[in-house]
Amino acid sequence: MALAASLLVVATHCDLDQKVTPRLEPPVSEMVGASGGEIAGPGGTSISIPSGATSSDTLITVSQIAEAAPPTGSALVAQPIRLEPSGKT
Repeated sequence: MALAASLLVVATHCDLDQKVTPRLEPPVSEMVGASGGEIAGPGGTSISIPSGATSSDTLITVSQIAEAAPPTGSALVAQPIRLEPSGKT
């Protein structure tokens, strides 16, 4: 009975609307050349850069994004990431 009362107290003091900020890992940067490469990013992220994606050595940075809203009608299933430099195609 005491356990049930303790659980009830804990449950009634939870704020379900409280926002939880995820603990982010440090960004990972790797130099990738014209031959391509693999980057093991934060949070278990794995990025494969194909051969020919860059014409010269390019510093690629993978970082987690602290707060990102999912597109309307969807939900986040993993921590969002950012790839830099931006504007590369």
